[in-house]
Amino acid sequence: MFAAEPTVPPEQRAAFIARLNIIKDPNHFTYKVPGLLAWLAIGIAVLGAVITPRALVIAAQVAGVYMILRILAIIIFYPVGIYKVRQTEQRARMLRGQARGATAGLHHVVLLPNLNEPVEVLARTLRSLAGQADARSRVTVVLAMEGAEVGAHAKAEQIRTRFEGYFARVLIAIHPAGLPGESRGKGSNQAWAARIAYQELVEHAGIPLENLILTSCDADSILHADYLAEIGRQFAADPERYTRIWHAPMCHVNNHWNVPSAVRLLSFFFNLIQVSELADPLSIKLPVSSFSLSFKLAASVGYWDVFALADDWNMFLRCVFGTQGRVRLRPVFLPTAGDAVTGATRWQALKNFYRQRLRHAWGCQDIGYVLQQWGRWPEMAAGRKALYLFKVVHDHVIFTTAGLVMGISSAVLFLESGLAGVVQPIPGLYSILFQAGNALNAVAISLEVLYEHLSTRRASSGWRPRKLLVDILLWPLVPVLTVLLVALPTIQAQTRMMFGERLRFEVTPKRVD
Repeated sequence: MFAAEPTVPPEQRAAFIARLNIIKDPNHFTYKVPGLLAWLAIGIAVLGAVITPRALVIAAQVAGVYMILRILAIIIFYPVGIYKVRQTEQRARMLRGQARGATAGLHHVVLLPNLNEPVEVLARTLRSLAGQADARSRVTVVLAMEGAEVGAHAKAEQIRTRFEGYFARVLIAIHPAGLPGESRGKGSNQAWAARIAYQELVEHAGIPLENLILTSCDADSILHADYLAEIGRQFAADPERYTRIWHAPMCHVNNHWNVPSAVRLLSFFFNLIQVSELADPLSIKLPVSSFSLSFKLAASVGYWDVFALADDWNMFLRCVFGTQGRVRLRPVFLPTAGDAVTGATRWQALKNFYRQRLRHAWGCQDIGYVLQQWGRWPEMAAGRKALYLFKVVHDHVIFTTAGLVMGISSAVLFLESGLAGVVQPIPGLYSILFQAGNALNAVAISLEVLYEHLSTRRASSGWRPRKLLVDILLWPLVPVLTVLLVALPTIQAQTRMMFGERLRFEVTPKRVD
């Protein structure tokens, strides 16, 4: 039995949860901030091009130095992260089968939110969960279905019948469609499913809330075979277990030999960022897609916000403000495997990738959320608030617009001065250092992507030597692909939000080949 921490008194709970909720009005001024910041940066670059090339060169210099430093951090900490993965996997193998000790009594609850997902995609995920340690006695899976899906209950019953003997329990939670004040998405789905799990496990089965660990798992996510056991060990060993959120690097490798090279290369690059950021001690870490936390922490903040679309970051920030800044993310170097975006044709796959990035870009709602929460929690340190405000602005605005500003600057300089204007806009020592850093980064990041390609050959079927050749030939176009498939949908989402458009959650199509 794990000791519980004091909770908010029942008479104050409703007001406490209300303080944590996101503002539902899409026209609220805080939602316009991401678009305004993005277009301010773009406007400065364009204005500089019109007024004076010198201003344009300065903009390109600032953006270029930033991108070099950003990529340098990825280059340095990616191998550190890979080393930590190898270490963690080795330790986990050694601990398999040993007495549970301090983790005795812990029970894992895995939420599996889904909408219109193929049965075989869900079955693949459940097969991976069935391989977790003591799954038959210590793991409950919640099939978090959507009432808006035709035949959702029948599909859930089919899956439960197929896997019921592999877990302690397989629960079905049908989230009703069209509940007032909700947005359709993972957040509202998981909030409903978590409450169903609380009723079944705590109120009916009598399992202490303090002993439950809650894991949010995407429909296509395959958790590492030792993930839940490692979470249990870290949970039991951490005296601050009720203010911790655990996250493993998300790597899109389930089907990466069956997607277009452009999607695969961008997915490889995102994999590098995931591993690198978790290994970087200076990075501000937030969870992506699948993560774990104590059920007690989730319950204390009222579970997921039913209106927020970015369920992962918003849930983390909700916990941060709900604990006055005490929550910290703890990396778990046991990678979670997910699907890269696919489609019936190459063109359809690229369109689906664009749509997915557009949906992810709705996450800039987090900027508005931090601004809304800022004044609601005067007892929370301003430095902690500023830290997370910087993080969400950086990832949603700065990281996106820096590459776009460089692209605009390079295009204008090329038109004015030819290739020499792009390669060496300011002759002298700065230009030499800049180009040297650029070349070093290009070589190093290319080698790391090559390693990612070769080291994941067996992650899914379909690898052929020609896949490597195609990736190598397409690699020089990655900056262009990043602008077209990452920066543009992000700017589009932020612009639409700036004009008060109501956000929508669209599921990315998946299939098992």
